[in-house]
Order: sequence, then C-alpha cells, then structure tokens
Amino acid sequence: MFALVDVLFVGTSFVAFAELGAYPTATGQAMRYALAAAVLFLALPSKARRLPSSRDAVSMLLLSAGGVVGSNVLMVAAVREVGPAPVGMIAGCLPVVLALLAPLSERRRPSRRSLAAALLVSVGVATVSGGGALSLMGAGAAVAALLLQAGFMVAIGGILGRMGAHRVAAWTCLAAALVSAAAAALFDHGFALPARGEALAIVYLGLFVTAAAFLCWSFAVLALGAARMGLFVGAVPLLALVSAVALGHDAVSVSAASGCVAIVAGVVYGLGGEHETARRRS
Repeated sequence: MFALVDVLFVGTSFVAFAELGAYPTATGQAMRYALAAAVLFLALPSKARRLPSSRDAVSMLLLSAGGVVGSNVLMVAAVREVGPAPVGMIAGCLPVVLALLAPLSERRRPSRRSLAAALLVSVGVATVSGGGALSLMGAGAAVAALLLQAGFMVAIGGILGRMGAHRVAAWTCLAAALVSAAAAALFDHGFALPARGEALAIVYLGLFVTAAAFLCWSFAVLALGAARMGLFVGAVPLLALVSAVALGHDAVSVSAASGCVAIVAGVVYGLGGEHETARRRS
C-alpha cells in the first residue's frame, strides 16, 4: 500500500513541475523540501525529534546532496536536453540496477526471480516511454541521475533500520532543504516570490510529492527492501499514461498497452518471490 501511494504522488509530480516553468530551480527545491521537513517534524512525537548520531547526520546530508537534490537536478537537465521520453527509457533501468546492487551490498547473489522481474518492468517502462533520440550530454545526465537514485535507495536502508521511516524522512528533507538553499545562494540570481501558480505547485510538491511520498517510500523500503520497491518505479510512467488518456491528451497504442502489461506482470512476479521464500522457510 505504501509503495502504491508513493508512486501515485510521484506520478502526479510532472504536472506540478510544469507549473514552475522558469522559476529558479534551486530556490523552488529549497522551499519544497523546507515545507516537507516542517510538516514531517511537526508530525513526529516529541521524543523522536532528538538529533541523529553524527554518523547518521553526515550520511543523510551526503545522501541527500547526491541521491535527492543531485539526482533531481540531473534529471531536469536531461529532460531539458533530450525530452522526457528518452529519459524515461533510461530511468526505467532503475529496477534492474537495484536488483543487482541491493543484494550485492549485503554480500548476497542477486536472485534470478528478482532480476527477471526487474528486467520485465524495465522493458515495460521503455516501451511505454517510447524512447527517442539521445545526446551524449542528455544520456550522461540521465545515467548519472539513475545511479545516484539507486545508490541512495540502497545506502539509506541501514539508516532506516536504526532511525525509523518517519525520522529518516524528516531529517532527509531537512538536509535536502539545506543543500538546495546553499545551491540557490550560489547559482540563483536573487530571490523572487513565486507567482500564484508557482506557489501552489511548490506547496503541492512539498506536502504530497515530498512529505507524504517520502514517508510512504521509507515505510515501503523497510517492508519490501530496495530491490522489490524498485519494481514499483514502473508504475510511474503507467500512471502518467493513464492520466494523459483520462484527460484526453493521449490515446492508448498497442505498444503502450503491451508495456503496461509487462510492468504489471513484472511487479506481480517480483513480489510473488517474497511469499515463496516465506513458505520455504516455514
């Protein structure tokens, strides 16, 4: 359930990002993450607001700088360079990368079932995205964003186990806000109040796409692990396609429909391995 809610919010983020238009990227991100952090800290029990250990604080700051802020900036740059379809095709490789990295980080061999499910989801994402022409710069930015996201999802697992999902979500958003604010001070030329539509987009991104989605994502990673959670990445382009069709902006093609079937089949097959493992252990 948490994984589905997470991808639902992430799938709606593209509309909000479109509303931001030419508003300074780092400033908007700083406001978004600061709002999310404030909401998450207010919802934390008072005993859980204690400072993390110095080790976890440094880890979250570094992971937020790369896996949250850095990956977002690189993804935006890639989309501006080559468009969303080729970037979506590269981003669709995330389940395969996680199916490899997650067990290797625990010194385990990747399971054939996880790899097969991840490959099926990735093929489905590529089919739905449609592909397109790539440039060296666009492909490089997209691949770098992909690797940063995968590294973040794998590395954050240990901190989640020590601190819990809610605390990690709150402190990571605060770290991302600080990193974004520093980037805004360096690269954005002055501060300008967002227009009404931009402000609404920042509020939506902060409350739902960041605070609610990050909290759901943290609980999902704790419950499923990074590799299985990565399978749900495929639901993002699927939801985007469904939204476009529902709003009359697009029609369902045979290739898009087959891609959706592959995504659903990969997720179901990958999650089924968890129940088989549980039965074998019992």
